[in-house]
Amino acid sequence: MQIRNPELFQKLEKMANHYKNNVASTHLKADLATLTLSRRDWDEIELITARLDLFRYQGFHLDELYLKLLSMARFVKQARGQLGSSLKAMVSHRNAGRSSSEKLMADMVAANFPSNVNLLAEMILELFNVARKEDADANQGKLKDLASVPEANEIEALLKV
Repeated sequence: MQIRNPELFQKLEKMANHYKNNVASTHLKADLATLTLSRRDWDEIELITARLDLFRYQGFHLDELYLKLLSMARFVKQARGQLGSSLKAMVSHRNAGRSSSEKLMADMVAANFPSNVNLLAEMILELFNVARKEDADANQGKLKDLASVPEANEIEALLKV
């Protein structure tokens, strides 16, 4: 069954915009590339954040959505663990030869990164809860689609601080 819930797409769009504008901004792209995520996770993140229009017309299968949210949750876990407190120093060092305004902007983005990642985690969890509700509503209270993607049960644990 394909989901075309407008509330879900509104939340997905909000999360995708936050990711693109605040988490994966141009100032941090090089640093994010150092995360140890699988190629599949990066592909799923690309689909849910940059190609959302594809799904707006055809809808989401919940099992596909669970996989995309799982990849986003893995991203959050890796970003917190691998970049965490070292991000400011990495960005500052990489931007040392740039103009003062570019350095300032990059430093501001790096300083706000932890709170932006935490906000992203909240958005992913909210989407996960909406997806589970859709799953239960469509399957007489059972999470049939979630059961078909057992690793998606890790999402909540990955998002904990």
